[in-house]
Amino acid sequence: MAKKIILNPGEGIFFNSNILHQIKPYKYNCKMISIMFNQSIISGSEHSLIGKKYVDTVINSNNLNFVVLKRDVKWQNEILEYVEKTYSAYNNQYYAYELEIASNLNIIWLKLIKNLKDKIQTPSKKVSLDDERVKTAINYIKSNYTKDISTQQKIPKQIKYNDPEICNLLT
Repeated sequence: MAKKIILNPGEGIFFNSNILHQIKPYKYNCKMISIMFNQSIISGSEHSLIGKKYVDTVINSNNLNFVVLKRDVKWQNEILEYVEKTYSAYNNQYYAYELEIASNLNIIWLKLIKNLKDKIQTPSKKVSLDDERVKTAINYIKSNYTKDISTQQKIPKQIKYNDPEICNLLT
């Protein structure tokens, strides 16, 4: 079920990568900073201990869909400040800005998992079959976007879904 969240100026939101989401401006004169990054920035190599222990557990947690980041909560405000520093480093692109961005993302992640460890470690709830199918379809599209793919033919086979309503799932 869709949930609508309206952020106040200066607030932020963290979406888990396993959660389908959409962001739209509430007012047209707003500024949004969106940071999406590969988990290897945090975990290093693909099968590292850090990745398994501190990244995969978050990504695979169905108890951590999103976190609204508020200025009046100390650790959340600190994350928001690091988001701003990351945005600034990316825009200015001074010497070694890439290292600063990677460092900031690690600090953001550390603050996030330390403060949400109880939520991350709680047993997961079941995900709906439609959500799983949509995620599979999106991943298929991402992997094959340069190829000629027909939504009506190839995607339903990938997600084991033959109903012509597949387009409704993706909208």
